[in-house]
Amino acid sequence: MNIEAARAAAAEDYPEFLTDSKGREHPSIARKAILSGAWDTGSIVRRHLVEKEGGE
Repeated sequence: MNIEAARAAAAEDYPEFLTDSKGREHPSIARKAILSGAWDTGSIVRRHLVEKEGGE
């Protein structure tokens, strides 16, 4: 699995938008960070790389 696919898979774990107590929707910061590549070295993205490669 390449890094772009791992980012997409990791981003699926997070909602696109979060709703606050007043009912307003806001983009998920975590999802944006994952898709931008900011968390490529973090366990969130690496976990998906390892799962798809079958390694540890």
